Amino acid sequence: MNNTCMANPIYLFAGTEIGERSSAVAKIKNSITKQYGTVDFHNLYVPSNSVQQVLSLLQTGNLFMNALCVVLNNAEELKKADDIEQIVKWASEESSFPSFLILTSDAYSINKKIENIIPKTQKQVFWEMFENKKKEWIRSFFAKKKIKITDDAIESILQLVENNTQALKISCSHLSLFFDEGAVVSENNIEELLSHTKEETPFT
Repeated sequence: MNNTCMANPIYLFAGTEIGERSSAVAKIKNSITKQYGTVDFHNLYVPSNSVQQVLSLLQTGNLFMNALCVVLNNAEELKKADDIEQIVKWASEESSFPSFLILTSDAYSINKKIENIIPKTQKQVFWEMFENKKKEWIRSFFAKKKIKITDDAIESILQLVENNTQALKISCSHLSLFFDEGAVVSENNIEELLSHTKEETPFT
């Protein structure tokens, strides 16, 4: 599919479930890469990076790449009327160079003028998982590594770790390094090992 003479693609992934949100962004980036081959990716932040800087990248493109994609984080901070107007204008323009803008936000919504121009199929809100889902996620993570974990240990992890799948995955990955297949992770293991894994691995 050629992007010539089409409105510029814009996506929005919002919400506090950072793990699933990051996976959604990765899927879009993989899809763009499969379609265009060489893609110039940029990861920018509001307000550290101005809207003018973002749009300059999107409008200029890259002569050595087939497409360009900007992931703009903290999109809930897009509040200036001029910035919003420029983004809306860019999204409605036709382009001969494939450029993509992916907005992410820890909030559950952003400026309505921007939200309203994004197709429903290109935006999604990722709500924090219910407690029982988090417990099942942790149990399943260790089961895949053939390690058992007690209910009390799972409760301890949820008390010590930020409750989104990205933070849980990092902490559980570190924890799993300390156990062989068939081991049982207990509550007594958790606090000590989680504090150690901030600076150490079994190899240190």
